[in-house]
Amino acid sequence: MDTKKLILSTALDLFSKKGFVGVSVRDIAKLVGVRESALYKHFKSKQEILDKIVEKMSLEVHEVYKSFQAPEALDGDLISGYKKLSEKKLCQMVWNIVQAFTGQTELAKFRRLLQREAEDIRFAECYKAFFLDGVVKSQAKTFSALIKGGFFKKEDEKLMALEFYGPVLFLFQKLDLAPGCQEENMEEVKKLLYAHIRNFGQLHRAVENQREGK
Repeated sequence: MDTKKLILSTALDLFSKKGFVGVSVRDIAKLVGVRESALYKHFKSKQEILDKIVEKMSLEVHEVYKSFQAPEALDGDLISGYKKLSEKKLCQMVWNIVQAFTGQTELAKFRRLLQREAEDIRFAECYKAFFLDGVVKSQAKTFSALIKGGFFKKEDEKLMALEFYGPVLFLFQKLDLAPGCQEENMEEVKKLLYAHIRNFGQLHRAVENQREGK
């Protein structure tokens, strides 16, 4: 890992544990193993480090969805992409995405940083964009397309997005807790997530698709 990437990774880890205000440039430089003056050759300030982390995480979110073959992140037709997914594959895809945002991944650390600093309007707005309003807006767009394509019943796509994402966000929080029994906790969350996806599909899927068993 080159120095610039190491600085960002180290800073994110420290920010998630101690908060943005609680970490100095000197703290970051010390863990990276460089002089404070050397760090400034890469970034002008701690704020610039944070800005670059936000930029990096924005790209990372898209890459996560793309790597797990989420139809909305691919270039193909959204409707046909979802119609090709079996329920089992859909559950596994969503579970893979949930795992990417939990545990000790950089996206999980970023999420915890934003939650930790939520009293600051800058962090609150960022959290809303990445994990609240931004997600609901994106999923509502997906549901709207699937409704028009006859995959789902005609309903309010924003309410559908809230109904689907609310329990997923709850499961994020559940995985953040009970670190001492993480394996057991992960299995419980996985079962709950799969049940949620199945129930959601049974409730909202168009009748013709239910008969086809998709």
